[in-house]
Amino acid sequence: MNILPVGIYGPYPGAGFATNCFVVDNGKAKIVLDMGSGALSTLKKYCKLDEIDAFILSHLHFDHFCDILPLSYTGKERKVYCPAGPQEFYSLLKNHTSFRLGTIDKDSTISIGGMKITFSPVVHPIETYSIKISEGDKFFVYTSDTVWFDGLPQLVKGASLVLADCTSRARTPHMTPYEGAKLRELSGVKRIIGVHMNPDYDCQAECSLLGIEMVKEGKVIKAW
Repeated sequence: MNILPVGIYGPYPGAGFATNCFVVDNGKAKIVLDMGSGALSTLKKYCKLDEIDAFILSHLHFDHFCDILPLSYTGKERKVYCPAGPQEFYSLLKNHTSFRLGTIDKDSTISIGGMKITFSPVVHPIETYSIKISEGDKFFVYTSDTVWFDGLPQLVKGASLVLADCTSRARTPHMTPYEGAKLRELSGVKRIIGVHMNPDYDCQAECSLLGIEMVKEGKVIKAW
């Protein structure tokens, strides 16, 4: 199971980069998690759009979904899954003929190419879901955007790795590197990879000190 980071920044891209976007490939199917700013052009550096079986949006903040909109101009119907809110953004997708839209919530289960995909709500200003991708008895979790909450360690417990929103300053709607380390300690997950990097905040030294691996565009992550 390979995870290819395509967009690694948030809430806006660093120069020449993209915001949140990850390709998950188990050799049978490819799915894309989130399509942030700049993700469409960056994604095309690494794979053909027609190779993607589905696009899954964790939530409808611009840095996670805005490049799904120009995808509608590529001349092919695309399978897209996302939450039903906020309504004004959901309507942009629901009313577009280029998308076969599926709505996700905490009870949703999607099966694609032997991958089982489930969702759990996290704590963010709008409806947002962490995404768990399982293959047999192994799984990884993409937290998407969240602050720390007490149920998070149990949510990721047993994962092979966690793509964690833990590269931000304190007092933002995201976690800090110290909370990423706390997640590792309380969950027992050995490999926490920090995502959603802010282009104006360099937390490399903190993450290195705390043993938090930093995501890198184009560097494949082997989940198992």
